[in-house]
Amino acid sequence: MVLSRIPTRARTRLLTDFAAVGWSGSDVLYALEHHPDGTPHRHTHRVRRPYAWARHRLTLWRRPDGAPAASHWDQLCAELPSPPTRSTPLSRALAITGGTGEEVSAI
Repeated sequence: MVLSRIPTRARTRLLTDFAAVGWSGSDVLYALEHHPDGTPHRHTHRVRRPYAWARHRLTLWRRPDGAPAASHWDQLCAELPSPPTRSTPLSRALAITGGTGEEVSAI
């Protein structure tokens, strides 16, 4: 996976603010593969510069003020009268590893 090719510190820097607002690893994977409107990205293989590739794709999921937008999961849950529980948030994975992001290296 592309994120595993990004050095740990850079990966943590890339994902920390998404984790802070409750994004899970699944949310990040979805964002890397889809536009916010749900259409799949094209050219998802043969990534030459993994950090720039991931940063660009995640930038599409930011609000105009630069903060992460609602994740795909949160957008879906907002439409439900009683939202289900989510998987372990990315912030917990980062906290478990002391912010190193080792738990998310397999993403």
